[in-house]
Parts: sequence; C-alpha cells; structure tokens
Amino acid sequence: MSNNKGKFILPLDGGGIRGIFEMQFLKRFCEVAGIRSVKDAFGTIVGTSIGGICAVGLAKGLSPDELLQILIKKGPKLFSYYPDVQVIKKPVPGPVDAITMGNAVFGPANPFVYNNKYPCNDGYENDAPLLKVLQEVLGKDTRMNELGTNVAATSVKYKSGIAGSGGWNINCDNIYFPFPLKNMNIVSPILLSNVISPITEGNDALCTDVGLATSAASYYFPPIQMTGASNPTDDFWYLDGGFVANNPALYAYALAQYAYPFVEQYSMLSIGTGVTNVGNDITPMPGLMNLQGFGDKLEMLPQLLDVTINSPSSATSSCLELIALCNPAQLSYYRFQKQLAKELWPLDNVTNNFPDGLIQAANEQFDKESVKINLFIQNSGF
Repeated sequence: MSNNKGKFILPLDGGGIRGIFEMQFLKRFCEVAGIRSVKDAFGTIVGTSIGGICAVGLAKGLSPDELLQILIKKGPKLFSYYPDVQVIKKPVPGPVDAITMGNAVFGPANPFVYNNKYPCNDGYENDAPLLKVLQEVLGKDTRMNELGTNVAATSVKYKSGIAGSGGWNINCDNIYFPFPLKNMNIVSPILLSNVISPITEGNDALCTDVGLATSAASYYFPPIQMTGASNPTDDFWYLDGGFVANNPALYAYALAQYAYPFVEQYSMLSIGTGVTNVGNDITPMPGLMNLQGFGDKLEMLPQLLDVTINSPSSATSSCLELIALCNPAQLSYYRFQKQLAKELWPLDNVTNNFPDGLIQAANEQFDKESVKINLFIQNSGF
C-alpha cells in the first residue's frame, strides 16, 4: 500500500439501504488491495446521502464491514414506517399553495402538511431512529474536524420564508418540503467537510448533523437545520445531496486537487449503489388527481426522479472516464456500478432477504470485473 494517501480518492453514491451494495464491494476491494484502514488509505472521501454517512464513518475509522453490518442490523430501525404518526402529533395546516413532495408523489390526499415517511429529528414517540443510530455510529459529540482524513458529504442548503415548518416550530412532525418551489430562495449545493475551502462549510459541524443533512431526502426524511440554529426563518435548511450530485465523484476530484495540489497522478475508486428504474414502477396515488390541475403534471414526478438521479450520475462518470482516457498519467479511474434486478430497486426495503440480494449482486459484479479491478489496483499503486 502506497504511503502517499493524498492521491487516492473515494466517492460514494447515495441510495438508501442500497448502501449495503457499495459497502460489500468496498469490503472486498480492501481485501484484494490489502487495505486495512480506509481512512489511512484514502486522502479524500466524499459521499452523498447514505454514501455521505458511510464516508464520515470511514473517516472516523470504521471499516466497510462494520458499516455493512450496521446497515443490515439497523436498517429495520431506520426504515420503520409508523402508520399512526399522524395521531401522535396533531397535524398542522400548511399554506394553501404548499404540499409535501411525499404527498405529491406517493402520499394520501389531506388538507394538512403530510409528515415525512420516516421521522428523524425530535417530536416522535419512536425516539428519532436515524439521529439515534448516527449518534451511536459517529459519536454524539464528534465533529468533522476530529476525523482521520479529508471527508465531505454533499447537501443542498436553502432559505425559505416559511422555513420548512410554516414558522410554527421546527419539530420534525411539522417540517415539510415546500412546494411550489417559489417558497424557496438562496438555494445552493454545498459540501459539508473538514476541509476549509471556497466550496465547503461545516468544518466544526457535528458529524450527526452532517449525516442528517446529506440524507434529508424529501418524502423519506425532512430537511434539517444544523444544531444551534437560532431562528428558523433566518437560518439555512439542508436537503439531501442527491438533488445535485448523487454521484459525488467530480466534487471528490476537485476537493482532492485542492487539498493535495502537488500529486502527479490521482487514483479514484468511485462506487455506486446500483442503477435502477424505480420511477417507472411507481403508480402515483389517486390523491394526485385532486390537486386541481396539477395531477397530470405531478404524475411525471416519479419518472423525473429517475432522470434527476441516474442521468447526472452517468454524466459524471463519463466525464471522469474521458479524463482518465485522455491523460492516464493524471487520473487512474474505476467506477463500480451495476444495473440491479427489479426486486432490488427500493431505497428502503429492509425485509430479511433484501440485504442478501444486494450482497449477492455486489459479489457477482465484483467477480465479473475482477480483472479490471486488479488492473486498477496495479495501475494505481495500492
């Protein structure tokens, strides 16, 4: 293993529970490459959503296998739907022109702000499962600048006149994704990182906050504010980084060059969570047709979700492949990705056989591409 860890870059895609797929691959890759510690091997680790959570975990010193087991064992707790959540807290009426993204794509038609499918912050009787797991895994008080290598997680920050909660309070049960988008302003992609640069913030942020921010995918989890936000109408809110870069490889490449400008050849191992066509398998709820003229338009949202996630990710990979092809002395690049079988498409399936299916898919693809993987290892100098 090379001592020049600054040349090695590890981007991790988002994909919910399908993070099992990428951690299984990374586990096997480390075994073949002789990598004992990911944080000691890679100078830059960048992730989106579950990839962002895993990136922070790896930078803290967890192994791919440890993160894999956490996803398998904690997944049912993270993705447990509480059908009585509406009666736990009294529903709060939202603005006339506002519905949640979850309501628009999947959820029941009702005149209230629709709760996100999985609670994650405060205000629920199930005790904030995602936050609690992040505290267990990343440490309740651990901050980004305490981690063992350069790491970043993608997110989107925005301000809103209704602050995501109508201004009443910031409890999870009242937070929603404002729609139409006219309610949002000052929207910008951001890297939450321990690297101080013009495109990053959060050097002193709690790792748990970063985990919540990068995985705040509308419908699944609500937007969040960083700990210590004083006024919900003035401070920024954060959404899932998958809205701008589900494949964060270009961010990772730029950040590595900023942090390690004198490296002659960078080596990037980019890991996906599987290609899906989940939008084509979603039937919009009948409530869509009750939205007075929006029904036909909103029926396109599931398909647009596929375009939003898959197309930019593929474009990112194509750009990096071209850079590596034109100048292999500048970049050695390998992308691990696979078209998944339909039964493995869901982002939140935590049934007993689902993790096994993802592990099997990762193993099959690893074995299929073992020659390419070994060639990448040799060319990169692992």
